[in-house]
Amino acid sequence: MQLRGLALRTQESYISAVKGLAKFYNRSPDLISEEEVRNFFLHLIKERGAARSTVTLYLCGIKFFYEKTLKRDWTVFHLVRPKKRVKLPVVLTFDEVRQLLSEVLNPVAKMVLG
Repeated sequence: MQLRGLALRTQESYISAVKGLAKFYNRSPDLISEEEVRNFFLHLIKERGAARSTVTLYLCGIKFFYEKTLKRDWTVFHLVRPKKRVKLPVVLTFDEVRQLLSEVLNPVAKMVLG
């Protein structure tokens, strides 16, 4: 990771991700199969409800370990893509808009907004 120029915090995050995988299966990560890695990501997404950023971090760290360190090119790493969460905008009621506009004191701004 140092040879690749990864920042110290990135290295720590990647190591933490691989440790999390190893802890989940209670064994060394080099003994974990591709199917088990797939099930680990399903666990993160479905059971733990991990945020997109968390899943992405785990994906990058675990993928780095298996592809760069162990030289295993597994298809599971091409399948894991966490969905973006859609956040709906806050919509004000008519009464809330009226109240906001009633607070405007500047006559020019009041004319533009009114």
